[in-house]
Amino acid sequence: AGVHGLACDDAECATARAAGRAGVVMGLSQHATRELEKVAAAMQSVEGAKAPLWFQAYVLRTRDVTISMLRRAKRAGYSGVIFTVDSPVFGYRDVDARNGFNQLPAGVTYQNY
Repeated sequence: AGVHGLACDDAECATARAAGRAGVVMGLSQHATRELEKVAAAMQSVEGAKAPLWFQAYVLRTRDVTISMLRRAKRAGYSGVIFTVDSPVFGYRDVDARNGFNQLPAGVTYQNY
């Protein structure tokens, strides 16, 4: 899941620490609101954490951007990749339209591009 910054100021870093403490895998979305390196560091900061950290990547038209993110993830210690290939365009979401959610609020941004 991405965009944890909508729910918590510490965003995906808080989720990573919780996953590390619980010993469960975390899949970080390319659409995270914290840099993938900071999220890896957050999980690694948990004493005794042995939980795997995976990176969820969209295969972008600009393949160099995808490859760059995958290399960053590898350097940061991610041990797996989840490829999302079924969303070449952002789909219409009726619930978002009804609630007026058509863009991220001020101060919440995707941090891995």
